[in-house]
Amino acid sequence: MMRKLEILWSKHGALLVGLTFFNVMSFLFTYTIFLGKVDWRSEVVHLPVRLSSAEGLRTGVPVFMHGVEVGSVGSLYYVTLDANNRPRPWRTEAGGAEATRSHGQTVIAILNMNRDLPYYPNYEVVTRYQTILSEKVVEVLPGNAVGEMPYGKTRPERYGPPGQAFPALNTMKFSTAELQRFHLSGELPADDRQMLVASNYDDPLYLIASVIVENRGPLKQITGNLRDITAKLNQGNRNIALLVNRAKLLNGANGFLRDVIVLTQEAREGLEDTRESRAVIEFLEAVLAVSGALI
Repeated sequence: MMRKLEILWSKHGALLVGLTFFNVMSFLFTYTIFLGKVDWRSEVVHLPVRLSSAEGLRTGVPVFMHGVEVGSVGSLYYVTLDANNRPRPWRTEAGGAEATRSHGQTVIAILNMNRDLPYYPNYEVVTRYQTILSEKVVEVLPGNAVGEMPYGKTRPERYGPPGQAFPALNTMKFSTAELQRFHLSGELPADDRQMLVASNYDDPLYLIASVIVENRGPLKQITGNLRDITAKLNQGNRNIALLVNRAKLLNGANGFLRDVIVLTQEAREGLEDTRESRAVIEFLEAVLAVSGALI
């Protein structure tokens, strides 16, 4: 028996080692690339969020809550809006009737959250860059029942006066079936659940470029003025340019300034001498004496 195994190993040992190696590498590749991105936990929550633009955002980026990673962006969808500002299903986008025409555009991001949390009216969902050169991420702040409204939002009257506790929102969260239906048809669940709305923080480099583009006219005028001033200085035109380019005139100006400094110093010394002498006091005493005699 051992003899047969030795013969078999001598003939097919290299093949068996190669097959074992490739099987192990295939398993590691599949687990690392594909299975590693799947969250098998049953508590994963599919949270749809509306964005005005997904510029700089991509699927797979992390979602943070107070600096802690709590999920990732599962998918992004560009959708059009109807007259009621509600996303339209895919099948109605090609319609020609007035009721099916686009009245705006938006982006819906599906966030795969690790926990199911309540959301309050003072919630915040923002897309931002952690650093100027990093990728854009999503920050979710669910809010609380006794907090203040975030900057730029006013407290709705239906929640009562300031200081009164907020009720939790009836937030829209997709089940697996609802997510599959939305992926295929673009249809949202027909209920009164509220979809969260996100705010975008654009790329700082893009914002700088936008400011430059919007102010091209004034910037061109400023650049032209600086060019004219530099040319006049180099060519010796106008007063300041003459001072810079002509040594004789510059020396004359320096001499005039020195004379002004000497005159100012002498005037100061004369005032100090007058203050220390009694001539002024004696003159005033004489004036008062004469005035008293005449009166």
